[in-house]
Amino acid sequence: MSHLWKDVLHGARALRKDPGFALVAILTLALGIGANSTVFSWINSTLLNPIPGASHATALVAVARGHAASLAYPDFLDLRKRSHSFSGLTATSLHPVGLNH
Repeated sequence: MSHLWKDVLHGARALRKDPGFALVAILTLALGIGANSTVFSWINSTLLNPIPGASHATALVAVARGHAASLAYPDFLDLRKRSHSFSGLTATSLHPVGLNH
């Protein structure tokens, strides 16, 4: 264990002697850690746990009507009640928002 502390102190002294190299080394470590964290987070969210709460994510189907067409809520309820092909239906609504100055 004493060899480890000697190596750490030696490395700290070497970095203190050359601040330019120390800056490059710290930035390289920061970019490497950030890139690895991003890649592993992406793999975890897309491949290992794609949709929280969905037990059979491969059986999910998205059905959408045209961009201008809309479906009224009572029509959706009727569609959900009469659907025998799907185990369940859900609806979402996207509304564009304008920013006024």
